[in-house]
Amino acid sequence: METVDMERVRRNQENISLVKHKKQLQAPSVGVTSELERVRQNQENISSVKYQRGKKEMKGRSCGELDTPGLSSVRESQNDI
Repeated sequence: METVDMERVRRNQENISLVKHKKQLQAPSVGVTSELERVRQNQENISSVKYQRGKKEMKGRSCGELDTPGLSSVRESQNDI
């Protein structure tokens, strides 16, 4: 028969074991190298260019002009009625 204290001790031991296991599985951290910094900067630039391109494409359109697959489906079903 397990008492409340025994149950608490058992749970604490499991938690400690879990923490130790997770620490062993952690990958070693890699320092920021010039190559990693260059890749990060390139990804930011690409993201910025895509955002600006999308923004230019949407400029001047009203919300009613946006054509999404969902809106197209609704429009088609309404035309069929």
